[in-house]
Amino acid sequence: MKRNYGLISSSLSSYWKYFRLVFVVFFLYLTGDAFYRWDGFRYYASFSEFLPSLSLAALLWSFIALLTTFLIWLPKKAIELFCLLSKSNKVQRLFEGIYFIVFVGAALFIIKQLVWLDAPVSLYIKILIVGIPASIFIAWLLFFKMDSIQNSITPLVWIFGLYVTISIPIVAYHSIWKQRNIDMYQAPIHGYRTDTSRPNIIFISFDALTNRDMSVYGYHKPTTPFITEWAKNATLFKELKASSNWTASTVSSLVSGKRVWTHRVFQPHAYKIHNGNTENLPNLLKQNGYYTMAYIANGRAMAPYSQNGIDDYFDIIYKGITFSNNLNIYGAIEYKIDKYFGEAYTLYDWIIKRDFIFGKFMDYASKISQTGEKGKFYPDMNKMFNTFIDDIDKGIPEPYYARIHILQPHGPYLPPKPYEGMFGPLGQDSYTSRDRYNELIRYCDENFKDFINTLTIKGKLNNTVIILSADHGESFEHDYMSHGGPHLYEQVTSIPLIIKGIKEHEGKVINDLVEQIDIPATILDLANITVPAWMEGSSLLPVMQGKNRIEQHVFSMNFEENPQNEKITKGIVAVWENNYKLIYNIENKETLLFNLNQDPSELNNIYYKEPEIGKRLLQLIHYNLDKSNMMFSSKENAL
Repeated sequence: MKRNYGLISSSLSSYWKYFRLVFVVFFLYLTGDAFYRWDGFRYYASFSEFLPSLSLAALLWSFIALLTTFLIWLPKKAIELFCLLSKSNKVQRLFEGIYFIVFVGAALFIIKQLVWLDAPVSLYIKILIVGIPASIFIAWLLFFKMDSIQNSITPLVWIFGLYVTISIPIVAYHSIWKQRNIDMYQAPIHGYRTDTSRPNIIFISFDALTNRDMSVYGYHKPTTPFITEWAKNATLFKELKASSNWTASTVSSLVSGKRVWTHRVFQPHAYKIHNGNTENLPNLLKQNGYYTMAYIANGRAMAPYSQNGIDDYFDIIYKGITFSNNLNIYGAIEYKIDKYFGEAYTLYDWIIKRDFIFGKFMDYASKISQTGEKGKFYPDMNKMFNTFIDDIDKGIPEPYYARIHILQPHGPYLPPKPYEGMFGPLGQDSYTSRDRYNELIRYCDENFKDFINTLTIKGKLNNTVIILSADHGESFEHDYMSHGGPHLYEQVTSIPLIIKGIKEHEGKVINDLVEQIDIPATILDLANITVPAWMEGSSLLPVMQGKNRIEQHVFSMNFEENPQNEKITKGIVAVWENNYKLIYNIENKETLLFNLNQDPSELNNIYYKEPEIGKRLLQLIHYNLDKSNMMFSSKENAL
């Protein structure tokens, strides 16, 4: 009995020694990363908001340190037990030496794979030459100098241990009081009266869908055959411009009816809309008798709702993780972290970010696993549509408003068979191939077709308006791939807008310049609700009814480099006037002017050739920027 107790005590003691070492190494890395994160975080939030995220990262990182230590310690302990049975100290030392060399070498190889994945063969050889002696030296230190190392790291163990201890109540508070651990929420149906005098409204947006690659808008490949047919007796807007070039900013504009410089959602993780909890579309619809539903696939599309309490104004709301299938290692971990911490912590995904060592490791492990890249967090579009259909089949109150945000055709471009290869040869990169992107659009078109046909067969479209649009576009030109960043070319700003169900018998094509913030105003007008003064957009119903639209300037902007809580001094703004478009970089003063009728690809800057138009549009941008900055300054001073 005493012998067994001594063996257990010895095992725990040796595990504790290894854990202390791993713990210190892990937290030295986390400390450096925390300074890096804070440097960006302070642009849009306070330290009091940063602290809970750091505490969560510390606890999760401690847990990973425990697991890592166990994986290191267990083989060594197995060697010790084997050698204990063989009663040979020499054999034990030999095996332990080999083990440490192999372990350290493997660790160096993994780090190399994560940091220099595309390194040439010559670099491999250099790393090998340096890595072998480094492995031997580190193994020697761990074997012969363990006690000395343990004494040296004791102060760090206490410091980092103290912070982990403090983190426990911080995380407990935020997890209990601020987090709802649900994939979906459905409120009880009561207090609603059926009102068929107002239409049901279904607003569907596809993520990163440019109208430049839709055949319904004239693209040469048949990417949207069904939508083309469906739109023949709908109203199609040719010139809708996105409020920004990435999701959170545009979704915030769609939910608030405000431009980006007004709602001030600039950066990833900075989702606080100015007055967002009260001044939002779902709140107005719910107050005026609409039953509200949301099916949101993209986490960045969900964040403006959840981080501003806007999700409370939906009777039914689903997160994208509800519809995720076949998750790989990375996706499965991301799913759990999002579910349990996504709403309460701004940087809930800290340790799985792809620039964090653990995130890199999980991503690498996922890519070499059987499920591969396709498994990661790609919500099932068909499942989303069918979930909505199942909900309305249950007899929900009318009128209803449904907000459906589909993740596709957002990258990576991974169209399923038989769409894969439809428009070009396989083997192209899944993040840069325009053929794969086009095939993914075709896949969206087919799913939308099934959705509309099912609603038609079930007789659910008799008093229903459907709005089809996107959050932003996607670029494959100007050496600019994807979206976001300091570019506002037409591929990322030109998005579809098709509205159907307002008793049209013949389709209409409207060439007027319109803005994304006009969509929420139009939804309110459709619902016979007065558009509030705080919305900057205007209803499109009058122009749909044949009335002339007063000429308006249209804006798009990106302020990712600008602190959220300061005046706007960095970023890029675009303004349209008739056929002209001006793009202005606030920081470096670069100014581009294009005549889109003559130069639709935006290749010829005519700012100095037509200075009168250019200067007038530039003055318009400065005027609105100054106005926005003055409003923000006055509000800050009032506080």
